[in-house]
Parts: sequence; C-alpha cells; structure tokens
Amino acid sequence: MATTFLCSNEPMSQLLERCAQTGVEGRGSRVTLACVLLMVKNDAPQDLVLVDPQLYRSLRERITDLRVGGWVPPYRPGIED
Repeated sequence: MATTFLCSNEPMSQLLERCAQTGVEGRGSRVTLACVLLMVKNDAPQDLVLVDPQLYRSLRERITDLRVGGWVPPYRPGIED
C-alpha cells in the first residue's frame, strides 16, 4: 500500500482527502498514510537495495521529497522509544 502510493507520485493532499472518507476506503487510506509516515520516518527497507535497486531509488527519492516538504512525524520522547 505505502509502496504503491510512494511510487505513484500522488500528492499527499489526495491521500489526506481519502483519509477523511468513511467506510473501507477511508480506513484503507488511513492505514496507507500510517505506513507512508513510518517509511518517511524510518526510510526505505535496506533489503530492497539488493532485491530491487530501482524501487529502492524511487522510494528514497520520494521519501526525501516528503521529508523536505515537512512530512516527517514529530519526535515525542518516551512515546516512540
């Protein structure tokens, strides 16, 4: 889910709009958003370097763009440790 979104170059605003929906579509979009934010925070999986280098590069580029755009989740000591 998150990988598909990150590779699509879809704006975060569209994902956020889908998150506001009710029902299955909204729940699925909220799960995707959570996974995307985790990837933005933790980076792309390192094992992709060997398995699929092109996918890894694409994810890293998109993650970097999202970080520069301010989509890094805030650090809250004691909560995520």
